[in-house]
Amino acid sequence: MKWILFEDQKPKGGQLVALATDRGVGCGKYDSLYDTFDHISIPGNTQYSRYEVTHWMPLPEPPEQS
Repeated sequence: MKWILFEDQKPKGGQLVALATDRGVGCGKYDSLYDTFDHISIPGNTQYSRYEVTHWMPLPEPPEQS
């Protein structure tokens, strides 16, 4: 998978994706109504009120259960 520039393409509304931000890499859910991300989690960082998302990519499918 490749990183997608947020300016070029937005995720689907409600989609949980991997994010590259000004404060690190993590994940979050895209809110298409407000054109922003909710519930951003970046390991090792404290909770900030605003992140600048530069890139995103879809999360991989979970492994199959055998």
